[in-house]
Parts: sequence; structure tokens; C-alpha cells
Amino acid sequence: MIPAPSREISGTTIDIHLIGAWLGLRALLLALIEQGGGSIVLEGAVVVDIGMAVATIYSANQGGILPIARTATKGSLHPG
Repeated sequence: MIPAPSREISGTTIDIHLIGAWLGLRALLLALIEQGGGSIVLEGAVVVDIGMAVATIYSANQGGILPIARTATKGSLHPG
């Protein structure tokens, strides 16, 4: 059976890991565009690859970091 955290804990985890990553990345991209370039490093967790029965929501959130980075990066690139 998959452990079921409360809806409140699940929502908080999503806010911290996915929404937090997206908001931080968005702010950093704006700063990098203004200064003419740079690098951003996002870190995920190994649970994405191996899974962790007691951390279902956390694992799912960590799995969302890479698509957020890819999408944000493609959206911010422009010629020149």
C-alpha cells in the first residue's frame, strides 16, 4: 500500500518543491537575461530514479524539477 500523506502535507510539499523551484527559476532567468547570460543549476533527488515508498509525494515533486528547467530554458532562449 502506498502511504497517503494528508492533503495539506501534499500541498505544502508541492508548494515548496515545484512552485518554489518554478518561482526561483523564473526570477533567476530574468536576472540572467538582464545581465546578458549566466548559469543556473537546479538539483533534484535520487528518489526520482530509485523511488522511495515512504516519500511518494516528495519523489513525484522531485521528478517535476527537470521538466520545469527544460521548459523554462526553452522559453527564455532567443537568438542574439
